[in-house]
Parts: sequence; C-alpha cells; structure tokens
Amino acid sequence: MSPFNPSTANKLARTLKALHIPGHPVVFTNIWDAPSASLALSQPKTKALATASYAVAAVNGLNDEDLTLEANLACISKIAARIAKEERADSIPLSVDLQDGYGNRLPEAVEAIIDLGAVGINLEDSKSVNGKMELITAEEHVQRIGQVLQIAAKKGVPDFVINARTDAIVLGGTIEDAIERGKKYLEARATTVFVWGGSARGLRDVEVE
Repeated sequence: MSPFNPSTANKLARTLKALHIPGHPVVFTNIWDAPSASLALSQPKTKALATASYAVAAVNGLNDEDLTLEANLACISKIAARIAKEERADSIPLSVDLQDGYGNRLPEAVEAIIDLGAVGINLEDSKSVNGKMELITAEEHVQRIGQVLQIAAKKGVPDFVINARTDAIVLGGTIEDAIERGKKYLEARATTVFVWGGSARGLRDVEVE
C-alpha cells in the first residue's frame, strides 16, 4: 500500500468534492472488499469508490449494527491495498461508510481511514443505545462534523468530504425535521446531506421534490 501523502490525499478530496454537483448527483460504485474494488476499477465510467457498511458487514458475516471499527478498518485496508496495486491510488477517490463514527473513537477512526487513503466519509446522526437506534441532537452532529474537518485539516486534507446522513425520517421524524437538520450540517461545512428513509419506507416523490 502506498504511504500516506497529504498533497495527493487533498488532491483526491478536491476531485471527490467536485463530483458533487447540485442537480447532477454523483453515482458511486459501491465496494465491500478487494475483489469488488478490482471489478469497479475495471469499469471505465468509475470516477470514485465508496464502501457501504451494510455490505462490508455482510461479507464479514455480521449485521450492519454489529460491524466494529476494527472490522471496518481491516476491510478498508484491503480495499486501499488493492487500489494501490491497480495503480489507481493517485486518481480514484475513496469514501468510506463510517457509520455513527464509533462514539468517542471518532478521532481515532478518522485518522486511521485518512492514513489508509480515504478522503471522504459517510457519517450518521444516530447511535445505538441498548440495542436501539436513537437520534443524537443536531448540535452534537454539527460538533462531530467540525471535529472531523479539524482532524482532516491537521492531517493535511482540508478539503476532506463529509456526507452527513440524517436518520430523522427513518426514526420517526418528518421531512421538515430532516431538512432542518440537513441545513445545520451544511452550515457546519458538510459537503452533502443524505436523508435516509429506510429500506422499507424510502422517500416519497413529494418529499424529494
């Protein structure tokens, strides 16, 4: 695997950020292990790669909510090594699903994935409490977004990309709740906001409009 280079990393972060064009959403090629990364890299239209925690957990025989930071990092490490082996580490940005940031291990997690070559993350505004998913406050998630960006900047990646996911709707809130949260996350300098409606409910056309 290639050694971490802040200049290269921030160049990739800017490339990833530039793919996010309002009205023309970027289509990521989702990957979950080294072979899927190779397959994605073989496609000429692949502009960026992104992991999905559900898939990463599945290939490790786990439920999504049981995916540990260690298991996630082990998978990311193998993916990054494969990207380097394919000689694409300097040209294809990698974003990773960091779930809820693993509580107070968020700084450790962010530093680790940047060292491995990731230049973006998906970060959720919910956490598991006694086996049940609950929303954290918007203010806490804003603080976490700022923390991630501060850590990335210190690592030499000031253009690090954050896709701030809100679970407001899937956890019983309204589209208005999700929009209010999303605006706060964007003000905190998240690159994008992802409104998760759940695999069963999804989002209705009128809500998207």
